[in-house]
Amino acid sequence: MQMLRDFLGRMTPTQRIVLGVVPLLVIVIGAVLIYRVVGTPRQSFLLFADTDQAEAVEVMQSLDADGVEYIVRQDGEEMKSSIYVYVDDIAKVDMMRMRYHNMLPHGYDLFDKNTMGRTDRMLEIDIQRAMIGELERTLSVISGVQKAQVSIDREGGTSFLDYSEATAGINLVMRPGATLGRDQVLGIADFVQSAVLHLPRENITIIDQNGLNLLDKVDSTIGNETELVREQQKLAHQLERNKELKLEEHLQGIYGRNVSASVSVELDFDKINEVATKYETPVEGSEEGLISDYTEERNYEKGISLSAGGSPGVESNDPGYPAYNADPNASEKRADKLVQNYKINELKRDYNVAQGSIRRMTASVTINMDAKDWSEDQEEEIRQLVAGVIGSDFARGDTISITAINRGVFAEGKVSQQVASSQRTQNMNRIIGWLIAVLMLGLMFSMVRGMVAAYLPKDPGLMLATEPQVPGGEGASDRENYVLRKLDDLDSNKQDLMREEIGRMIENRPDQVVALIRTWIMED
Repeated sequence: MQMLRDFLGRMTPTQRIVLGVVPLLVIVIGAVLIYRVVGTPRQSFLLFADTDQAEAVEVMQSLDADGVEYIVRQDGEEMKSSIYVYVDDIAKVDMMRMRYHNMLPHGYDLFDKNTMGRTDRMLEIDIQRAMIGELERTLSVISGVQKAQVSIDREGGTSFLDYSEATAGINLVMRPGATLGRDQVLGIADFVQSAVLHLPRENITIIDQNGLNLLDKVDSTIGNETELVREQQKLAHQLERNKELKLEEHLQGIYGRNVSASVSVELDFDKINEVATKYETPVEGSEEGLISDYTEERNYEKGISLSAGGSPGVESNDPGYPAYNADPNASEKRADKLVQNYKINELKRDYNVAQGSIRRMTASVTINMDAKDWSEDQEEEIRQLVAGVIGSDFARGDTISITAINRGVFAEGKVSQQVASSQRTQNMNRIIGWLIAVLMLGLMFSMVRGMVAAYLPKDPGLMLATEPQVPGGEGASDRENYVLRKLDDLDSNKQDLMREEIGRMIENRPDQVVALIRTWIMED
């Protein structure tokens, strides 16, 4: 403390201000740089997307219970919510998933551990438990379903009992405000029927938490025409989906996963009957058919002109037998008529136009690429490619639209890759921050050390060690004189203290003083 006071006492006010301000500026600049590098915004990733209000509240309650920070964003006007969590909490989220998985009913994981001594009856029970658990797991993830309970009585029998048909009862606990549509109820029934061997449709019962039989309610509203329309819509949807998958799979081989395709199909379910009649000759390659009948008429007249005449008053002119005069120069007449009838084949065909044919099809393809790299020729090539893949016919009125949108490359990495990248970035930022902090501390230490070295007095030992050796240093008196001369160069305030200290050392430990002075002389 005394040395610090002496050090500050020797400085001018300006030097004291500089000594106080410079380290403070270094600390502030270092703190700002460390904050800019290390204190970057926390990265987050999507945990749930397009969840309704009830599901979002349930997820937020679970996250709050485990102390996981999250961000909720509203998407669109349908009040759909997306929940994001920070990358730092990915470990907590994984633990929540594992805990939720452990809370689910046991499925076929019951057989992961082989139990010795398991009887056939126990095996049958475990198989039924595993089947029920798998069904409950699957039904619990359906949108709007909070919990599912399944009870199955499998087909069975003994030598003394006839085999009975399997039955299934399903209890669905719905989320607040959620309901199941007709197609969802039918889909659940179809799923359970396909999962359980020899389970008739009429042996399936589906109820909700209010005890209402959902399957009977749906079946009672089905009419013949309504069912036909639904089946037609289902067929159109399946056709659209198949063409979309086929088109995306084909284009993704060229452009990667930066392609989105949508296909709309209008099917023709009109019932049309057509009758076609065709006439053709029975002989192939001939313009005439087979002669069925033949008629020929011939008429011939030679021109002999007869005119009434003769001598007046003679018998030839009497009534009843007039006299005629022949004209040898009269003309001749001849008429020929030929009629032929042919047999011609008559072919009649009755057409029933197949229902479900494509009346019109529209396809839309969106490609994530830079618009400046887009050309009309490339667009036309893609349009022809799409038409060939989905079987489009422009003469039928089909349309295909191609759009290029630059929204950035699609991230193919999974959440684990995002977490690893974020952790690497954060670790690199920490390393850079610590390096900056060390450099700032080193710079501040160097500046303070330089100022201290400029104003503090030098170490007496160093001063003594840097002086040249006094000739003839074997006598003690010469060494004492040498020390006293060096003490004269010290500050007057410390000379008395140094003399007393050195005197005590000579009196109490003369051998150490001699060894110390000998060392100084040898170093010189």
